[in-house]
Amino acid sequence: MHGAPSTGTIVQRIKCELIDLIRDDVPQPYKHRKLLLGFDYEVAMLLSLDVNDTGGLAPSFNLPYGNFAFNLGANVNQSREDTLNINLTYSMRDLAHRWDQDRDLSICPAMDTNLAGNLGLKRIVTAALETPDMVEKADLSPSGGEFGGIVNFVLTRNLNSAGPTWTLTHFVGPGNLASVSRVNTDKLSFGFAVGKNAGTPFKSHQAAPPSTFAGANRVLQQQLLNNLGTQLSGIRSLQRLP
Repeated sequence: MHGAPSTGTIVQRIKCELIDLIRDDVPQPYKHRKLLLGFDYEVAMLLSLDVNDTGGLAPSFNLPYGNFAFNLGANVNQSREDTLNINLTYSMRDLAHRWDQDRDLSICPAMDTNLAGNLGLKRIVTAALETPDMVEKADLSPSGGEFGGIVNFVLTRNLNSAGPTWTLTHFVGPGNLASVSRVNTDKLSFGFAVGKNAGTPFKSHQAAPPSTFAGANRVLQQQLLNNLGTQLSGIRSLQRLP
């Protein structure tokens, strides 16, 4: 897909931010590191990349004739939309084990698209884990300690009124000839949930047992449904406007 962002650098960025939550080789490790590993947190994500290209031709002509002037115009538009959805899953224990074997995994890539920049996952995870009663319920309820969210970037590039304008004695045109726009919508939806091995000892040099990601996928699906409901509510509100 021409002009599409590199999914490789986006995935690298996601992993480096998640590893930053559980690494212990820095002067101040993340304060909820032990909680994420102790509760065997798992993450399910949906990466959505959407590119909408629109181009148009709208020539206009002014033909003077005596005391009158005839204005002529035409309009041709064409658009194309490309969408790519990728499902990703991560176990915090598995990431900690992989990072213990390969420390380069914590190196964040150079930014070549919005989602390859700072996603702010640490800020979001911190806000969730420090919500009153969030951690306590992880021990009491099968669905305790779960949370989800969305990181969304929209980039619009627009070029209007591109084209030459010629002025002669009895003819002006074809001004405002072309318009071109590209809208990139990059979205990362995610769900965090406690894993099945919560409460069991964790050792980074030992491979973590396989994860099912059942809870994380359930949270992700609920997050997607909530987002869809919000969008539909916005559409209904617009339809009610006079």
